[in-house]
Amino acid sequence: AIKANLESQLLSYKGVVVDADEVPIEERDPIKFAEVAEGELNPAVEAKLIEDDQRLFTEDIIDWTWLDDFLVEFNLKAEKILVNEFEVDDLSIPLTIADGKLELSDFTAQFGGGSFDVDTTLLKEDDGATLDFELAAKGVVLEKLNLLPAEELKDGVTDITVKLTSSGGSPRLLAQTLNGKVNLAIGEGIIGNDSFELIGSDLVLGLINKLNPFAKKNKTTKLECAIVNLDIIDGKVDIDNSIALRTSKLSFVMDGDVDLGSEKIKLRLTPKARQGIGVDVSSLVKFINLGGYLSKPKPVVSASGLLKSAVVVGAAVSTGGVSLLATSALDKTVANVDVCQRASKAFN
Repeated sequence: AIKANLESQLLSYKGVVVDADEVPIEERDPIKFAEVAEGELNPAVEAKLIEDDQRLFTEDIIDWTWLDDFLVEFNLKAEKILVNEFEVDDLSIPLTIADGKLELSDFTAQFGGGSFDVDTTLLKEDDGATLDFELAAKGVVLEKLNLLPAEELKDGVTDITVKLTSSGGSPRLLAQTLNGKVNLAIGEGIIGNDSFELIGSDLVLGLINKLNPFAKKNKTTKLECAIVNLDIIDGKVDIDNSIALRTSKLSFVMDGDVDLGSEKIKLRLTPKARQGIGVDVSSLVKFINLGGYLSKPKPVVSASGLLKSAVVVGAAVSTGGVSLLATSALDKTVANVDVCQRASKAFN
């Protein structure tokens, strides 16, 4: 049993350093290791290991008895917390565990210029546990989180709303029974191009810039908006053109679905160029498909799409870009569609 009521005006810890020489201990499954070491790996076992390697959510039963074993009444309030350059204000963590139930109700904080609120309940059941999770973050400015150097990220006001429920006795069952919604909206900001490569835009824009002798090399890209709007029903994540990003150079939307039960991915990314010589990126890359599993996503190439792209790029090289201007004329208006507005209304 733990009972604590802690209050502080300031908690400060400077100089948190990760030891670069520290090597993490690799955990091994003793059963898998023994089977391999003794040379008794039959095809059925090997197939099962391959399947497990492709899974993020295992069938291992979770031991929820600790919810019965603990009695906790914990409350922490701090006016300010400083960890290196990261600052949190008005932190309140009220945590209780009793009679097989964990409650973290009204966990609140102020950081990054915005507010953060979490309500969570975890209830032990005969066949596992039931989870209810709600998160709301409003007006958080990405620049103030110090995730990247100041020259790499500016502004970016962000709102996040998450409402999820799930029940089960294993990670896989919890994934299969997941229901709820996830909404994220990021406003205008400036992102360094080196960081922006993480979403793959540099690959597409780089190809355009090579075909465009007048393209300017910029160190940053203006982010106009980004939206993630997910609807989750019984472990199936529906993405109906509900992930979108729009910059001064490029806009893209994503549609498809993710099955958390099988962990299979079926997604399509459709990019549109907005800057340069007016070349529509769909003339070069019609769309990008992602398949495979959550743990091992794989690009799925369309043979017909590649053929069309090869023909168009070849014509552009021979005509100095004139043919690209012609093929992109039809899609210019599409590139200027407010993809973020459409994504935010996907499930309304």
